[in-house]
Amino acid sequence: MNNKVLIRNRALRALADRPQKRPLEDSPPPYRTVPDFRLLIAGIILGMLVMLIIFSSTGLLQELWVALGLVAEALAIHWLALPQA
Repeated sequence: MNNKVLIRNRALRALADRPQKRPLEDSPPPYRTVPDFRLLIAGIILGMLVMLIIFSSTGLLQELWVALGLVAEALAIHWLALPQA
């Protein structure tokens, strides 16, 4: 037999012995399907700390608490407006 034919046959056998790829339906998605709320909460807390430092250094601490109260009130209204399960 020709040497090229032997190499080709060996390559075809190696390809046939390789494990097959899973179908596309079975592969997990490349992104998260559930949002990570811990990261969101950590970002909000970090942002609040930065705002607290900035507003306390400029003397606008009272306005910060008013703004945080308004945000808390808006979140409470939004939470109450959600449909109950």
